[in-house]
Amino acid sequence: MSSKPAAGDLGRDDLVDAPGDAPSGSAIGTPSINIMTDEREPEPQSSEASTPPTSPTPPVAQPRPMTDVDRKNWAMAAHLSALVAIVGIPSLIGPLVVWLMKKDEDEYVAAHSAHALNFNISVLIYTVAGAVALAILGVATLGIGLLLAIPAVIVAFILWLIFVIQGAMAASKGKEFRYPLTIDFVK
Repeated sequence: MSSKPAAGDLGRDDLVDAPGDAPSGSAIGTPSINIMTDEREPEPQSSEASTPPTSPTPPVAQPRPMTDVDRKNWAMAAHLSALVAIVGIPSLIGPLVVWLMKKDEDEYVAAHSAHALNFNISVLIYTVAGAVALAILGVATLGIGLLLAIPAVIVAFILWLIFVIQGAMAASKGKEFRYPLTIDFVK
């Protein structure tokens, strides 16, 4: 008689490998499962050092240093971006965006965008103060004072436009530019 039981005669205990026995029919590197406890048995350690598989990581793009042309263009954009005020957006938004984006990348761009931002914040303050003064003047003079105020507002707008263009031209030439009557809020 043979010592092997027939295929139909296998009991549950016959399916579990004894501790220390090599798993029957399993290839090296594939874990065997103990049916009685539903736990994975530890894989036998091979003499070769195995390294865990790693997924390839995509290379991280390093920002390239700013060229002189890039530097001048960003500084000029800091000044000219204030012109969004013409379409109703506050003039300080454009220089603020450039300053936040480039303040840590280049000192020249940071200086020009800070100057443009400070100027436009100052203009906003002067505009609010002027509007309050014009309202008081208009009420006090029964509207006659507004006849003087309208040309003053037009002249102030033209001066603002000239200063913004002068700042952009200075930036494009690589020169420093300081706006007049500017309060330094941002350094």
